[in-house]
Amino acid sequence: MSVETYYIDLVGSCNLKCPSCPIANSRGADRPVGVMSEAMFTDIVRKIRRESPDLQQLWLFNWTEPVLHPRLPALIEIAREEGFRACLSSNLNAGKDLEGVMAAAPLQWIVSLSGFTQDVYARGHTRGDIDTVKANMERLAGYKAKHGVDTHLLVSYHCYNDNLGDEYEQMRAFSESLGFHITPTYAYFYPLEKLFDYFETGLVGEDQALVDRLIVSPARASDMALAQPSPDCILRSNMMTINCDGSVALCCAVFDKRYGIGERFVDVPLEELQARKYAHDTCKKCMGLGLHDAFAYHPAAGWRDAATEALPGADFPEGLFGGD
Repeated sequence: MSVETYYIDLVGSCNLKCPSCPIANSRGADRPVGVMSEAMFTDIVRKIRRESPDLQQLWLFNWTEPVLHPRLPALIEIAREEGFRACLSSNLNAGKDLEGVMAAAPLQWIVSLSGFTQDVYARGHTRGDIDTVKANMERLAGYKAKHGVDTHLLVSYHCYNDNLGDEYEQMRAFSESLGFHITPTYAYFYPLEKLFDYFETGLVGEDQALVDRLIVSPARASDMALAQPSPDCILRSNMMTINCDGSVALCCAVFDKRYGIGERFVDVPLEELQARKYAHDTCKKCMGLGLHDAFAYHPAAGWRDAATEALPGADFPEGLFGGD
């Protein structure tokens, strides 16, 4: 049995309150809080190495902001000692020790953003400041050169129906001038629990306002997925999600602890954790709506068609519509 991707939340919080993310839209959820200790992280990484001897990288994020961990450079080094390169994703609004993190040479550093100007950016990244992000991007590029590391710098630009065209092109030019590769991605609505609400009872307020900004609605994504269903869910078969307290989530798309499959990752064999996933009723419900494929933007051709129908004549960024 093989798991190809491990997501590890190092902290239980984030400094932003983005409407598409459960940190903001699921504040009543029962979630782990605090900061993962170096000892716990070490135990987790060593277990992963024993059970996945060929794995080469770890994703040190899921819902939360890894830069908030006060010992992030040390954790990256612990992972390296076990033969793993670390991958990070950050909103880059916090920058207490960006140089230390870069000097630790993560394999990849993704910057998540959704605009070039503050007015547009703040719609998707609430409480964030785009000027701070740009300044920190410049710092990262400088620290990479200073320390001579091979970290791949990447911007993940979340595409909505109101942040394309010049807004995207300005961010693309800025990012590429600093050596960042930019990847435009469809913005989506999380977590899975909220999507169940969407299909069962509907949404109100900020949740509905967020869905109205999406290029492809969850309903359309569900219809397309059900027309061309995948036989299994990649989030279930190939991925493992570990929270900051060492507990294990059903998948990277759920948020509340009631969707957990293990209190302590280090105490449960990988085979047992995978078996618990496949026995979980939530998977049947999710796959029955085609949401497992929607999370993977499958089928890609359908997403392209739905987007061009939703925004006829729009100036879509190159690369948004990749092949299957």
